[in-house]
Amino acid sequence: MGRGRIALPAPASPGARSLAEVIDGFQIAPGFADEPLGLAEVSRLLYFTNGVTQPPSLRAAPSAGMLYAGEIYIVAQRVTGLEPGVYYYTPLVHA
Repeated sequence: MGRGRIALPAPASPGARSLAEVIDGFQIAPGFADEPLGLAEVSRLLYFTNGVTQPPSLRAAPSAGMLYAGEIYIVAQRVTGLEPGVYYYTPLVHA
């Protein structure tokens, strides 16, 4: 039933834009894209959602008392390099 761990590519750097620049340039997406996401894009989304940004344990998402009770699951349907299915994100090893 379960699958083995899938190593994710290292996330790309966040870029040099400030938060204010990102917010000013925000546009609501008109709909879902026709092309599938790449594994590198999924990796980056996971990293900046709940990944370990400062080892050994500081994460992208805040957590009261550093408990990090939130968990991330991916329902992949159209991800290049990934079989369709439900996946659990393990932030400490980025997999």
